[in-house]
Amino acid sequence: MMILLNSFWAVLAIVFLILATFLAQHYFCKSMTPEFGLQPQRPTFWSMLMSAMLHADGKHLIGNLSIFIPIAAILIAIWGNIHLLFICAVAIAIAGMGIIVTGQRNSMHLGFSGVVFGLLGFLLADCIRCLFWEPAIPPRVAIDIALILWYRRCYWSLLSTGRSSGGRRISVEGHLFGFLGGMVACVCSPTLM
Repeated sequence: MMILLNSFWAVLAIVFLILATFLAQHYFCKSMTPEFGLQPQRPTFWSMLMSAMLHADGKHLIGNLSIFIPIAAILIAIWGNIHLLFICAVAIAIAGMGIIVTGQRNSMHLGFSGVVFGLLGFLLADCIRCLFWEPAIPPRVAIDIALILWYRRCYWSLLSTGRSSGGRRISVEGHLFGFLGGMVACVCSPTLM
């Protein structure tokens, strides 16, 4: 059990941070959403960082964490904790900049889905890199392909119209630029090895 906790401290820390932020946002400090959500017309460093931690409701939170936790655990098993944190940071930065540049005026962007799509972008880019540029590493390619097929519905949602079943607008910009951020992280990752 201790080995498992030592191996996956980054996932546990990120999940704890997101859950603590969710509790603070919904139960203690309701003003967090307007103050720290990413608004393209009023961007700040803190809103870029904090908007990834804020979620509209429990369904939004569970949807993001249910995809993040298994993918992150597998990426840590292959690449390590520091690499996961690097992918998350690049995805947050590129998703935030993409939202600032292309987001609709008077919109508010929340959620960890930019990072989730960053992990998916990383997987796809890693699979392409292993198949075409590096000597193929069969277990890694197999894991990448299995995860891509398992989460294929998420890849299709990159092409969505931007409406959830509840009628709220979904930040397609955050998904798209987070995905691109994951691909950029993969391209930059050999320097970390």
